[in-house]
Amino acid sequence: MHGYRSYGKTYSGLLEKCPAISYLYRTVTEGDEGKTTTRRATAYLWDSDLYMAWKKGGSV
Repeated sequence: MHGYRSYGKTYSGLLEKCPAISYLYRTVTEGDEGKTTTRRATAYLWDSDLYMAWKKGGSV
């Protein structure tokens, strides 16, 4: 999804190629009586309207 770097070369991922996919980092903190738990997650988002416009005008 994000691509990677290897031996000095950068390989793009799907996020760079398709503008309809995006992501954000989420942090959720919960707790009772002085004990807290923090969880991190990456949420991926899909924009169908943007995808429809993008696929009409180009290729992957």
